[in-house]
Amino acid sequence: MDCKTAHEQLSAYLDGALPREVSVHITQHVRSCPRCADELVRLRQLGRLLDEVPAARTPEGFPASVRQAAAEAGDAARKIIPLPGRRYRVVARVAAMVALALGVGLGAVMGAWTGRLHTGNIAAAQAPASDDLATQMLSIASAESPTGTYLRWMGETE
Repeated sequence: MDCKTAHEQLSAYLDGALPREVSVHITQHVRSCPRCADELVRLRQLGRLLDEVPAARTPEGFPASVRQAAAEAGDAARKIIPLPGRRYRVVARVAAMVALALGVGLGAVMGAWTGRLHTGNIAAAQAPASDDLATQMLSIASAESPTGTYLRWMGETE
């Protein structure tokens, strides 16, 4: 198994959602690949941190009020309002193309940054847990990550 395939399936592996055969291959790969082992440690820590976040509660009767409002809105809510005139359609298409181009560009920049995140910061990932949630999250931030760069800039780290 290669790193790319293992990395794509690590979350499902931790959740126990993979077939036994695939899980065995990932286990073998993680034992022999420090980079994937580091990523697995980080995902486990993230899972523990997320488990500590209190669940959001919806107000009592909220689902019933949503169903009632939807029923009252009826067909009026399902109508599509056409844009007036050809000029607005052209503007909407141009705006959509610009948004798509910006999204692709931002994706490329973020992809370059995520490539820098996999530098093997195992010591920080295995550091003893702190009681402070923010300290825990910052302790697993790689020095080359955007978070690490920001913290250096702000003088929070060496």
